[in-house]
Amino acid sequence: MVGFKVKDIYNTIEKQRRAGASDMDNALKYLQMLKARDPCMFWKYSLDEQRRLNNIFWCDGASQYDFSVSAILWGLMRRTGGISTNVPL
Repeated sequence: MVGFKVKDIYNTIEKQRRAGASDMDNALKYLQMLKARDPCMFWKYSLDEQRRLNNIFWCDGASQYDFSVSAILWGLMRRTGGISTNVPL
């Protein structure tokens, strides 16, 4: 479940447009805001030679948890040769 609504995104973008910030600045500020709400939020970015945004990666706490659970289940399925009805979830 996402912790924000589409309207929140549009409102944030409009506030930043009025402030005159660049798209890169807006994206980084938005990720900082999400980090304040979610301590498990992770994000990293890189800039090119002209200091333009080159790459950006982010993952919130819920996604990290979902990934860890799916990795455990994948490992169990691999070890047992498939889904077992005797393995508690």
